[in-house]
Amino acid sequence: MITQGRFLFLSTTSSQQKLVTVSTYTALAATLIACSGGGEERKNTGRPATQVCDSAFDEDASKALQKISGESRFEELGDSSASSRTSRFSLEEAARKLETNKGWSEYECKVYKAGDETGKELLDLSFASAASLPDPKESKREGSLSGQEFNTGAWAGTTPEGAKLYFRCSVNISGTEIKYVHASIFVNSSQITAKGVDREKMSIINSASRRFAEKVDCQKEARLATGVPRSDRQPS
Repeated sequence: MITQGRFLFLSTTSSQQKLVTVSTYTALAATLIACSGGGEERKNTGRPATQVCDSAFDEDASKALQKISGESRFEELGDSSASSRTSRFSLEEAARKLETNKGWSEYECKVYKAGDETGKELLDLSFASAASLPDPKESKREGSLSGQEFNTGAWAGTTPEGAKLYFRCSVNISGTEIKYVHASIFVNSSQITAKGVDREKMSIINSASRRFAEKVDCQKEARLATGVPRSDRQPS
């Protein structure tokens, strides 16, 4: 038995040598096909950004989510591979839960990178009722606002961990009078690949807020920007 390069030959007849060579090529081809198939399977898991969080993200927001994550397909809490929760996030259900909100909502849309096995979410989206608007100066002193303010809704700004957006929404939900809705997103820094993404954060939260306002029929008074909101100033 002798070894030549990558091929193993038996020092017998040429026909036996050819048989060993063909077998080696066959095994190699099978391995390559198996690897290719696995990659294709991972590629086809999850859903596009436009289909997560009850389709809360328009084209601009979907592109923003893809940019900050470096991914094109996602899963959310409620998908079998991401969580044991059986129901996916619903904007209608989020609106119904505004009446019980005291501060942050426990009902949220958690988005994961498709096929990610770390258990770490990429983004959390939630809505809560608010009696008044925040004081940007106070928020800056507390260190909870260090990004940019944007021209959409009643007040909107980015934070180190995500973004906040308040919009007027005078509705009565199950006997509870709502004055403002406070939309919030948390972006997991360990799951993002891009830097300087304030504009992308605001695109995501503004799109979700527009869809929410449409659900509860307060889109006119909400005065939410169409497309990507502008930022004309740093936090005051």
